[in-house]
Parts: sequence; structure tokens; C-alpha cells
Amino acid sequence: MGLASAFLVPSGVVRVLLLMPIGIAIVDGLGERDCRSANAAVLLSLLCSTYYGGCGILTGSVPNMVVAGQLEQASGEVIYWSQWLRWMFPVIGLIRTGLCLAVVWYLFGRRMKPLRPPGKPRAASPLNSTQKKTLVILALGIGLWSTDSVHGLAPVFVGLVLATVCLAPAWGTLSIRQLREVNFPFFFYLAALFSIGSVLESSGVTAAVTDHLLLQLELAQYGWLGKHLALTAIVLPLDFLMDIAAVAGVATPSMLKLGELHGIAHTPVAMSVAMATSLVFLPYQSAPFMVALTFRRFSLGQLALCMLLISALSFLLLCPLNVLYWRVTGLI
Repeated sequence: MGLASAFLVPSGVVRVLLLMPIGIAIVDGLGERDCRSANAAVLLSLLCSTYYGGCGILTGSVPNMVVAGQLEQASGEVIYWSQWLRWMFPVIGLIRTGLCLAVVWYLFGRRMKPLRPPGKPRAASPLNSTQKKTLVILALGIGLWSTDSVHGLAPVFVGLVLATVCLAPAWGTLSIRQLREVNFPFFFYLAALFSIGSVLESSGVTAAVTDHLLLQLELAQYGWLGKHLALTAIVLPLDFLMDIAAVAGVATPSMLKLGELHGIAHTPVAMSVAMATSLVFLPYQSAPFMVALTFRRFSLGQLALCMLLISALSFLLLCPLNVLYWRVTGLI
């Protein structure tokens, strides 16, 4: 469910706001409201699969879009939604979702007591007109994103069109009253995170950190595997200094220049940066995880431990596997 929602809903924050109530309803329906392991197992399965697995989809996370935008601005090359799906989804999407579920089960699921089967479920109510319109809009978006290599319309413009349709008077699915309920303070929080990245860049801290790392790594002596993993490793320290969406904007241009110096094509460089920005070790590094914490159904320690294990194993196992997949399929 978590991974599937990444195809339908581009925003990680919105997916969390949709999935957490569903997970809470499942836990409560099983009579396990007060069970910490049950809450963590169900909710973190949804959260981690939709975020970490969603990074295998271009529109599945904001950093992906930032990396793609920086690549187009710096080199003129466009990464289409279908191309991203081909190069990232098999490992970063599917396999990492399996890794997420394995980690959550190891930490929390195996400690749960056998669940009592719930009573007879209530009959599902039929979809109303607004829900049907929303499904049509989402289906249209998936269709346009998956065929972007044919029509050439960038994913961001598809998203803008869908948002405009949702807000269209009379026909749209969102009313003015609903727009007034938007949590605008959260947008200020996001702006603050990006501002930290801007301050670090303008003050020269980011450049100093990047230059120091570049001096420590001579990519010329590495093979095809080592070069791409080194690009990912160079970006990783920045993940701890700012929101990862800001990292994508700050690091991508520098990595593209470094790739040019060592004869690495632009697209693999951008994908290597995207692997780094998909590694979220602690909640403060990405807004969706901070939003999930506000539901107060699992602890900060439970979330942080789960994130640390998933990201560490992803870097050690899945990133090399993904580069190997690129080699086999002809990207590098």
C-alpha cells in the first residue's frame, strides 16, 4: 500500500497524511491501540515503504525532482519519468521496500503477540462523485507521467496541470473552505529547512565540505563501481547538515562538474546523487518523517532506529546493487 501510493500521490508529506490514519485504524481495529510494537510495526511499514520505496519513482520524492531539475538546468538533459522508473525502481523501489519490511519485522513485528482476528468488517460505501473525480485525475497523472518520453511534457508541468484541475471552479475536487484548512505553519517549517541549506551554501560551508571531500577522493583510480559509489558517498555528509531536498539542490551541480572531470556521463552522476538523497538516517532530515511523528503512535527512538538500519543497509547493499544494475542494463 505504501509503495503503491507513491505512484498516485507525488508528495511524501501528503502520502503520510493519508496513510497514517489508515494504519491507525488498522491497529485500533485489531484491538492493539496500546501495543507499542503493533503501532510501530504497522505504521512504520507504511511510512518507510512509501518514502524509501517511493524514491524509486521520479515524482515519489521532492529531492528526485530537484535533482532532475538541476540536471536539466546544468546540462540541458531531461530525465523522463519512465527513464527514472527504469533505472531506479527495480532496486531502490521494489527491493528496498522489501528491505524496509524486513527491518520493521525484525525490530517490531517479531515481538508482537498473535493478533486476534477482527469481527466482520463493515460493508464499503460506494464512491461519491468527488472521490471518482479524484481517481480520474490521479489516473490521468500516472498516464501522463508514464508516457512523458513520448509527449515530452516535464513531470513538474503535469503536476501543475493536475493541481489546476483540482482547483477548477465548480468541477474541481477542492473547495475554498478546504484550502483554508491547509497547515500553513508547516510550509514555514519547510521554508526554514531550505533556508538552512541556502545559508550553508552562501556562507561557503557547503563548498568547503565538498572541496575537502573531493581532495580525499581521487576518482580516477576507481573502477566503474567505485566512481559512482564515491559520488554517492561525497554527498552523504551533507544529508546531516540540511533537509535532503536542499542537499539535492546544493550538491547536484558540483557533482555534475566532478563527473565531467572524470568522464562520467551526466545522467549516472545525477542518479548517484539521487541515491544519496534517498538515504534519510534521522527524522529531521526529511519532512514526511517529522509529520509522521506528530501522530504520536510510535516513539522517536523507534523511528530513528528503523531509519538508521534501513539507510545503512541501503548504502552498503542496495547502492552497489543498483550501480551493478545500471552496468548490466547499459546506463553506464
